[in-house]
Amino acid sequence: MRPDTLLLRPMETLVTQNFSLTLRTPSEQATPRGLRRALDLLYLASAVLGGLTLVFICGTMLLQVGARLIGKIAGGTDEITAYACAAAAFLPLAHTFRYGDKVRLTLVLHRLGDKSRRRVELFALAMTAAFAAYGTFHFGKMVYESWLFGDMSQGLLVIPMWIPQLPLVFGIAVFAISLLDALVVTACGGLPSYRISDDVLHDIDTRPAPETAP
Repeated sequence: MRPDTLLLRPMETLVTQNFSLTLRTPSEQATPRGLRRALDLLYLASAVLGGLTLVFICGTMLLQVGARLIGKIAGGTDEITAYACAAAAFLPLAHTFRYGDKVRLTLVLHRLGDKSRRRVELFALAMTAAFAAYGTFHFGKMVYESWLFGDMSQGLLVIPMWIPQLPLVFGIAVFAISLLDALVVTACGGLPSYRISDDVLHDIDTRPAPETAP
């Protein structure tokens, strides 16, 4: 069997066993069932909306290409695509964070002891949650002012600005909730879900390559 196949096998096991639609660690399973289920559904719904937004972007671009092929102009598609790209960037934030898909500098963390690593992660989670809450507040204020003053978009597609701005607020708000979720779990001595992929990938990266017969 090829060495790369041997290295991929643990990751395949991880995906099939741990990466369900609602990823939970034993520490998170201790959370009240109703609250944990509501949080999981919230994270999943935000990710699904982000995925649907990508499908919408693809459909809009295909419509634009098709219109050009027949000599027509699909007005407003550039504005729609720009708004949808912003929504697609913010909506999946919480779900990707829980699955460990965010870019995190774990090179130092893996060299620390359990207590030191927990302190560093608590600090990082608290700071990130504070920034996310700050962004949620100001994005929400921006949407409220757009609705209050009746701001309209400029271009071929004229719509109220609060409509394309709303997914940004929802996405970053859910992200802030996921950060607070991980912060509480870590502060209580538990293991947040993103640590599953971090630790397994670290084990795979540091595992010596199997010897092959000449």
